[in-house]
Amino acid sequence: MLKARLMDTATGKDLHTYPDPSGHPTLVTSNYGRLHGTFGSVTVSAGTTTVIVTARGNQGVVLTDLIISLGKQNGASAIVRFNDAASNTIVVAQVIRDVGASMSIPFQGNWAGWQGSYLD
Repeated sequence: MLKARLMDTATGKDLHTYPDPSGHPTLVTSNYGRLHGTFGSVTVSAGTTTVIVTARGNQGVVLTDLIISLGKQNGASAIVRFNDAASNTIVVAQVIRDVGASMSIPFQGNWAGWQGSYLD
């Protein structure tokens, strides 16, 4: 077994560990979405553009999941875009005719946007 400790160089404190079943310390890690994730939900009426989530202050946005549920609305369309200073990317473009639409997208590797990014 390697005798080593991982420390935060700024504070000198040990990084968080938890003993495994045999008593050995195991480094505890998590992803950004679990630590800082928030849930955004909007209801959109016809002919409008609504921002679903936007970056706070000078921070960015990381998308981990997107769930869309569209009701029946003959002749309507729904477009979900991810915007930041570098690009404007269409994530979903759905034409609604006789039936609503539902979908769930678990972004593998997450989608990240820079300062001022938003999903609309």
